Amino acid sequence: MQIADYILIVVLAAAVFSDLKFRKVWNWLTFSAMLLGLVAAYPAKGGIGLIDSLSGLGIMLAVGLIVYLIGFIGAGDAKLLAGIGALAGKSAVFSILIGSAVAGGVMAMVVILYNFRLKRGLGRALSGFGRMAGVKSVYPGAIDENRTRLPYAVAIAAGTIAWMVMR
Repeated sequence: MQIADYILIVVLAAAVFSDLKFRKVWNWLTFSAMLLGLVAAYPAKGGIGLIDSLSGLGIMLAVGLIVYLIGFIGAGDAKLLAGIGALAGKSAVFSILIGSAVAGGVMAMVVILYNFRLKRGLGRALSGFGRMAGVKSVYPGAIDENRTRLPYAVAIAAGTIAWMVMR
């Protein structure tokens, strides 16, 4: 494991803690992750490492902002993705995003089923997905009128840890 991997583990642990306890991911954490990712990349791989880190940061920030604007994640989660991109590099982006999306989907279904019981939850989920498809938009409360917010840093951490284990 490289130094960026250790930093990544600490960042993920802090993000999960803050999201579960305070329902937010701190700016100082996300911006520190971005900066440390860029700083750690150069000694490890030189100029190529720095370009890889910048590319990972940029791609993850762009994806995070798009998903934030749609309403799936919070702004802190989008910045957390950028920090992870800086630490993990461009080659990890796709795997981490897919892993995070799968983990987030599983979390969402568990919350829906837990909050609304199995039969009622499935009915609401199907109705909400139908409404989203009809208007071609996703909005908070489409499935859950209470607008339950998931601590998405947990899903991001799960996707990132899965990538770390699988590589």
